[in-house]
Amino acid sequence: MANRRFHFAEILLLTMFICGIQTASNAQESRTEAAPYQVYVDGDSDEADDPIEFAIDSDAENDVYFVQDETGGSTAPTAPPSRSRSEAVAARRRSSTYRLPSMFGDYFGGSILQSNVLGTPVVFTQSIRDGLNGVDLFVTNANGGAGADPNPAVVIQILNGGATGAQIASSIGPGVAQGAGFAYAISDPTTTGFSPPAVNGPGTLVYDGGTATGPIGDGNGWALDIQHTFTPIQNTVLIPAGGVAVRRFKLSENNSPIPRDRFIANYNFFNDVIGGIGDVNRYAFGFERTFLEGSSSVEVLFPFASTLAADQVANGVIAKNTEFGDIPIILKTILAERDEYVLAGGVGITVPTGSDARVFNTVGDEIVHVNHASVHLLPYLGLLRGYDSGWYWQSFLQLDIDTNGNRIQADLTGANVQPVGVLQEQTLLFADLGIGYQFTELDGDGSPAIAATAELHYATPLQGTDSITVGSLDIRNLVDRFDVVNLTLGVNVLTNRGFSIRPAMVIPLNDDQFDYEAMVQANFWR
Repeated sequence: MANRRFHFAEILLLTMFICGIQTASNAQESRTEAAPYQVYVDGDSDEADDPIEFAIDSDAENDVYFVQDETGGSTAPTAPPSRSRSEAVAARRRSSTYRLPSMFGDYFGGSILQSNVLGTPVVFTQSIRDGLNGVDLFVTNANGGAGADPNPAVVIQILNGGATGAQIASSIGPGVAQGAGFAYAISDPTTTGFSPPAVNGPGTLVYDGGTATGPIGDGNGWALDIQHTFTPIQNTVLIPAGGVAVRRFKLSENNSPIPRDRFIANYNFFNDVIGGIGDVNRYAFGFERTFLEGSSSVEVLFPFASTLAADQVANGVIAKNTEFGDIPIILKTILAERDEYVLAGGVGITVPTGSDARVFNTVGDEIVHVNHASVHLLPYLGLLRGYDSGWYWQSFLQLDIDTNGNRIQADLTGANVQPVGVLQEQTLLFADLGIGYQFTELDGDGSPAIAATAELHYATPLQGTDSITVGSLDIRNLVDRFDVVNLTLGVNVLTNRGFSIRPAMVIPLNDDQFDYEAMVQANFWR
């Protein structure tokens, strides 16, 4: 299992590392040897038509631009081009590499806790007195005669309603003299119609034994003393792990290694999610804004979902609701780039804006409270490679680290919840690889750019789940160890007006989290 789990991630990590070294080496070479960069300019226009080249002379005190013809003949310094360096870089970033689609993503990723209320045995004792509440106990021997024979071999009967009443118990013998009368071990009266003790909820009722005591005579003065033990069945309640009823955040969803200015809208439908939750609808709206001349960006998303409700009742029924999730803030910066490569990295943080999770008993008392305060760090690398042929590939490698955990409070009596521990969510590893083909480019006649992508996504925890056990309460993740492998197939349509629409389908390859996922993503480029 372990070899299979990390094989794909290791290969992808090694690939990204080698490509990153190659990219950084190429970028350094371009600085030291004045290797040309291709940009697209058209006189003083902002449109990208005619190719020229420029490079930076590292030996010069200041940046000096070279202008070369397409044959690359002369490298003699000339007057700087009409555009500034930032304008030239911006023009290059309007080239095809920067038009390549974002990755689609795949992950459900809601951290679901199972709160197990273990069965706590309850002992019930009952004393039934002759003549009390209309009960008339009559004791007879096996031959039907009145009274009880102290002979140990004799089995007696205890009748309800006198000599002709129904048998409610019988002795197992032998009889034991007790004071002026006798005490007989008896069978369970509840099996022959006598009322069993009242219990709360489903479980197992076990007879622990009892005695019939009283004087020998016509039955007056006899009594039954019996005992039952009731063990409730284990009650498992699913709750979100505080604030992540929506999900833990994955960077590869509708994202690219390239910083961009855009507005974002995502919709995901998950069919038949694990744990009996059923279908989940998830939404996210936000933006990405570049800075530092377009070399870096910050992305902010506002997620919510129709999913597992933050408040649950321990009655065996799963409650669903529309829940707001944690807000992710993602910083991205380009580490190295050329015309065909972009290597980026950064870190995200999730702000705990989601709700606390609570469990109530059937009478409305709070018995479990998950105080949501966990802050997650999301370090990552992203690599994009484009080709003149129209093919491209991109990859992400990401961690999700819970820095402080969620405090758990509990009290199964419902009187006053008290702290019982801190539940730390598992550190997750995500490895993603997508390969696509650009069928058409943007054209002056208004035709859109169309591309198709196939992606392989892998997710796994790097350690086992935390758990808290206090008395009859046990809280832990619904799934301890897992390996999620999903295939995503999607199409990207980009219009001349800077709007992209992106339908996709996700197919689980190992059936871990859901049956299938359908998504639609939209971006408006500024």
